[in-house]
Amino acid sequence: MKQARLIALVSLLMTLSIFSVLNAATTYTWNGATAVWTAGTNWTPPRTTPATDDVLQFNNGATQTITGVTSQTIGQFLVSNNTKITLQPNVTATTLTIGGGDGDDLSVTAGSELNFSTPTNLTLIMTLTAAATASISGNMTFSGTSAVTAHRLTAGAIGAIVFNSGSIFTAGTRFNGNAFGTAAPYGAVIFGNGSTYYYTAGANPFGAAAPNSVLTFQTGSLYVHGGSSAPAYSGRSYANYEHNFANGFSATGGSVCNFDNLTITQCTTINLNLTGGINIRGNLAVNSGTLTFTPAIPVLPAVLLPLSFTGGSDQTISGAGTLTFGPNCSVVVSKTGTLILDRDVTIPTTLTLYNGAIDTNGHVLTVNGVVYETKAAATGTTGGAVLLDIPAVTHNLHVFDTAVQIDALEFGQTVLATPYWQPADVTLVNTGLVLMLTGSNLGGKTLTVTHSLGFTPAQIAYRLKNSSDAWGTWYMQTTGLNGTTATIVLPSAKSWGDVEIVFPTEGGQTLPVELSSFTATATADYFVQLNWTTQSETGVAGYYIYRNSNTDLDSAYRIPELIQATNTGSEANYTFVDNEVGNGLWYYWLENFDIDGQGNFHGPISVTLNNANGNTTPPVFPTVTMLKNIYPNPFNFTHTANIFYDLSKAGKVTLEVYNVKGEKVRVLVSESKDAGAWRTAWNGKNDNGKACSGGMYYIKMTSNETSATRKVVLVK
Repeated sequence: MKQARLIALVSLLMTLSIFSVLNAATTYTWNGATAVWTAGTNWTPPRTTPATDDVLQFNNGATQTITGVTSQTIGQFLVSNNTKITLQPNVTATTLTIGGGDGDDLSVTAGSELNFSTPTNLTLIMTLTAAATASISGNMTFSGTSAVTAHRLTAGAIGAIVFNSGSIFTAGTRFNGNAFGTAAPYGAVIFGNGSTYYYTAGANPFGAAAPNSVLTFQTGSLYVHGGSSAPAYSGRSYANYEHNFANGFSATGGSVCNFDNLTITQCTTINLNLTGGINIRGNLAVNSGTLTFTPAIPVLPAVLLPLSFTGGSDQTISGAGTLTFGPNCSVVVSKTGTLILDRDVTIPTTLTLYNGAIDTNGHVLTVNGVVYETKAAATGTTGGAVLLDIPAVTHNLHVFDTAVQIDALEFGQTVLATPYWQPADVTLVNTGLVLMLTGSNLGGKTLTVTHSLGFTPAQIAYRLKNSSDAWGTWYMQTTGLNGTTATIVLPSAKSWGDVEIVFPTEGGQTLPVELSSFTATATADYFVQLNWTTQSETGVAGYYIYRNSNTDLDSAYRIPELIQATNTGSEANYTFVDNEVGNGLWYYWLENFDIDGQGNFHGPISVTLNNANGNTTPPVFPTVTMLKNIYPNPFNFTHTANIFYDLSKAGKVTLEVYNVKGEKVRVLVSESKDAGAWRTAWNGKNDNGKACSGGMYYIKMTSNETSATRKVVLVK
């Protein structure tokens, strides 16, 4: 009984084994005895009876063109071992269907090639069923030799065909149409990181109408456009994109286009006129030819169409070619890294920073419109300059064309340059061209103004708004001026408000005080001697000296003595000795205090005292905390009220403005300050920036030591 059961079991196993062998797919290896596909002897074993699950293998390392390919269904198609084959069909629309098996069903390993090409207009279509997959690590080329051909490689499932790193697909000479078809499933073909699609001829790689696409370019893949037809841009997403063809083109469309790296290797002119905007997530390089971003005017004329840099790491703009932004194109930086300039860039409209930063990297960024910064914390540029092109202003038929360059600008809120001719709020003698620079974070910046005055100004003036949104005092400058430029280094402590720069008229050539020198030297007694010389004076009441141990003018101590001015049109020399200083580095400012109550500052200059004997006199600070005089009083909107106060000790101090009803209309100061002589100003406006009515007001000062009030009259 046991022996009979054993014999039956062995018989069953033998039967199953024979059944499995009979049903296993046959692998046929191409031996290339001749070039004919249908010759059975070209396969090992001979392929005399093709089956739908046949595995066709090409691994002899040869380079060969195989002719007479017929329509049929097979299981798998495998190319390996540096074998390079080119398939030619025997009739038009020859279809080779791959049904699938174990593993990848269409495989081209690295170093191998699978090409479709015909001498006539015959086409070869290789299609994968829904169960089949393809892995391409070598190269594929679709082409024709004497006629247009429309070869295809299609799949029945999403992500079924994958081009791996190192693979290259070429839509070659005389190829026609979409290489991967136009129908669903969309996303059937994947170009992975390190793969390349090289375009010479045919239609766009995406196949279906946007926003659908048969093909997906993953990050790190490359599309190279090397043909004369215009690529597809509107509503399309590429990874790395390179244009490498001599001809140019113009592209339009209303949907956004996405790039990682955008590189122009060669071309004449490429006009990207998309009205849907362009996102660049990597680097922009124009190495040759001309690239212009020139969108047409959209339905809403006031809308500027953006070119956005949206990468998650540092991006660069580079290349020796021409890069142009049209009048309807704004530039937006919305990223987590830094946009680095490896070339000069000119933006004719607006530059907006939503995130990240711009590093001009020693190059010039020219913004002819407005710079906006909307992120929470500004991050500055390094080592470069931002150039604002200013609209021209005309006076007596003379066109004054100006621009201002700001070195190492830290982007803050808005930067806008506006020209005026003799505006009413500037009352300096001989005022001519005035530039208003609206912005913030400008303290310590170097401004280089390029002008077309036609003469070298003997002196210019500038002032900045303070933290109370009131104009500060005037600074006079006689250095850094020539017939085409004026260079201004703004005080480092003035970082919160607008800047106003005043040039004189050609006939006057001077502003109220023309200062030819201002120096500080240490005396033998270890005091500081200040000397200054003026070439002319107009309407000057006298001079005040300010001293500080740092470059902050607002916290500087004003020496009480007013040095009377001569107010002559000839040279005047002045000397003052400060005997209330000790060892250390000291900064001095000279204020020419005008009869109309305006103060104009010169300096700072610095001097170092080093008394080895240690016999020094410490600086004298106020002994009483008090609210001092207000000048001018009455005042108007043209001449702000200067409010002076002393603090004998460091501490919190507030200065507020009240009307006759006892209502608070303005907070001028509310902060902690060091001991010293201080000053602030009121421009006649309330906390909302609106002009107050004319009449009497009260300035109330409150500190830890005292509370005091003074009257001031505002006239309109």
